[in-house]
Amino acid sequence: MSEFKLCAVIPTYNHGATVAATVDCLLADGIHCIIIDDASNEITQLQLITVAEQQEVTLKRLNDNQGKGGAVMAGLKVAQTLGFSHALQIDADGQHDAADIPNFIQQAIAHPDALICGQPIYDESVPLGRKIARNITHFWVGVETLTFSPFDAMCGFRVYPVKLTIEVLDSANIGRRMDFDIEVLVRSLWHNIRLIPIKTKVIYPENGTSHFNYLKDNVLIFLMHSKLFFGMVWRLPKILRLTHRSKKQQQTHWSNISERGSLLGIKILLWLYRWLGRHVILLFLYPIIAYFYLSNKKSRAASKLYLQRLDDFDSTVFKQKPNGWLSYQHFLSFARSALDKVSSWMGILNHGQVIFEKSHVLKGLAKQGQGAMIVTAHLGAIEVSRALANDIDEVTMNALMFTEHAGKFNQVLKEVNPHFDDDAIFVNELGPDTAILIKDKIEQGEMLVISGDRTPVNASANIASVDFLGHKADFPHGPFILASLMSCPVYLMFCVKEKKGYRIELELFDEGIKLSRKTRRENLDAVVQRYVHRLEYYCALYPLQWFNFFDIWGNSAPNSDNG
Repeated sequence: MSEFKLCAVIPTYNHGATVAATVDCLLADGIHCIIIDDASNEITQLQLITVAEQQEVTLKRLNDNQGKGGAVMAGLKVAQTLGFSHALQIDADGQHDAADIPNFIQQAIAHPDALICGQPIYDESVPLGRKIARNITHFWVGVETLTFSPFDAMCGFRVYPVKLTIEVLDSANIGRRMDFDIEVLVRSLWHNIRLIPIKTKVIYPENGTSHFNYLKDNVLIFLMHSKLFFGMVWRLPKILRLTHRSKKQQQTHWSNISERGSLLGIKILLWLYRWLGRHVILLFLYPIIAYFYLSNKKSRAASKLYLQRLDDFDSTVFKQKPNGWLSYQHFLSFARSALDKVSSWMGILNHGQVIFEKSHVLKGLAKQGQGAMIVTAHLGAIEVSRALANDIDEVTMNALMFTEHAGKFNQVLKEVNPHFDDDAIFVNELGPDTAILIKDKIEQGEMLVISGDRTPVNASANIASVDFLGHKADFPHGPFILASLMSCPVYLMFCVKEKKGYRIELELFDEGIKLSRKTRRENLDAVVQRYVHRLEYYCALYPLQWFNFFDIWGNSAPNSDNG
């Protein structure tokens, strides 16, 4: 990632004999090392100077022993000064498995605003006392954060987002010794930083040097938990609010709402469509959609809210005030769009029924071997354009699809046309592997189609709150982060229904999205806002064709439906 710059922070206290092997492993992965000498003895000092002279590492010596936490804090500040966005914390004694570093890096790239935490898998070398102490700490961390999630708060194998973590460090007087790893994790959760655990093997090397003092450090940890417990009580309203919001978002998130209707029912409609034709099947839709309209309270409320806000935003869109009948028409429009998607893959809907005045733009890009990102929305029937793109010479349109939703409908499309998923990329979430695959396709001159109006689950840090129809709404950063990584042109595409057929709208959105590391979030929010302004424009032109029947406005949307 252009804005992702990783270093390793290695706190060291009299580990001169083992630190060189750790540095070699990190440099082999191309990771710059920052060694913090926590006032080690003279022998270790000489060993560290030798390592620094032989390798390209940054060595900083603390004149007074600060403890492990103090050394990590110093390392994070050095990392920030040197311009690193992320810092891998790893022990100098070989306790952590360097083979797992690529997994940590991948997760940090995929979730740049999260704290990536090691979730230890121990062998027989772990002392029984340390194991018991960890279980006690897990309990108290669960109490202090009200999460009771499987995070190992004592494992010091982590990747920190540097800027966010330093904000946490500056907000409180955090412990500087063995209590640091626990406290910084708890306070990160209090600051609404997402934590992602990664399983990793942790060993206690034979004849290894441990600076954990059972009496002194356990007393420090006890006092720290006491401080955090009372801090939790003081912050209880905020923590409960964040916990409730997170649960509510997951419960109401579009990816957690299952498809309505059975696979058999969809297939029966498809059979009727094949044998009786479109006009007859439309008659069946009226009672079927009436049932779904009346039985689906949340989607009905979302439809009414959208129509009302569109009317408030532009009073010229509708001839009369939105009501229940207009909302029902909204549902019908969605059903008709689904039929058209099927018919396009069946070959019933052909090029003569679709106007695509700018098809030459895609043909020109393909001939030049220039790939592009195409950002769309749940407006109209983008599947129609993808189906027809198979017939456009030299143009390959890959669609990024999330597997958690619309599985039944996609299965039907697969049965209708075995080539439906030839150019589909099915994912659960955007990650490094997906980015590499997409990068390869873009470099081969292919197009990637991705929706820009569905937020990711469990990734609140990658969401922009922007103005949509006069109110703040949540839209994802993800498509535009991906676009910036691809270094390619970005287009907007919408396939909308008109009286005589479909029209494919294609417009250049950006020659290439560039993000500054210092103002990355502000840049992303501005890009998302530009996209949303165009979405507003098309919603006003085709008001019953935006099919995002979910709570796009978050907490600002009413929970009740009055009819």
